[in-house]
Amino acid sequence: MVWHELGSSRQRGNVTDDIETFGGKTIKFEHSIGNARNTNSSLDVFCNNCEIPNLKVEYKSGPNSINSDIIKNQFIERDLFNANNLDEVQWRMEETEFSKETLVDWLTDNKSSIENLGFEKVNQLFDTSFDEFTPNEELAQTVIDYFSNLNNYNLIFN
Repeated sequence: MVWHELGSSRQRGNVTDDIETFGGKTIKFEHSIGNARNTNSSLDVFCNNCEIPNLKVEYKSGPNSINSDIIKNQFIERDLFNANNLDEVQWRMEETEFSKETLVDWLTDNKSSIENLGFEKVNQLFDTSFDEFTPNEELAQTVIDYFSNLNNYNLIFN
């Protein structure tokens, strides 16, 4: 395993414990990446040569570690904005009290950020066939409905 930057002890511990995903791979901690706000954000862990190429992992710990603004800034405007597919995005959580219902509420609160992703990105991530004439509301609702399914929620948030 190649360490490019040192992350938190929790991140390093999770990475060293998850040999199946990260063993023998090049790992970057606090990797800088562009976002939908035309600025840069940091990913907790980035692995471009994992089994899932360009794997982006966010770590959250504690009951107040996730809120509506974090879903907007980190999940929608950073992770979804940069993903080529949803397999690239993982949120690993510990004692967060974060649920599918909370995610759906916060996605609903941040519909405009989802709409700003545009129809091409929604099509790419959610296997839809929208075009430029699709109402933005329909784009946002597609994303919200997708994560209303517990199985879909669990693919990313665990």
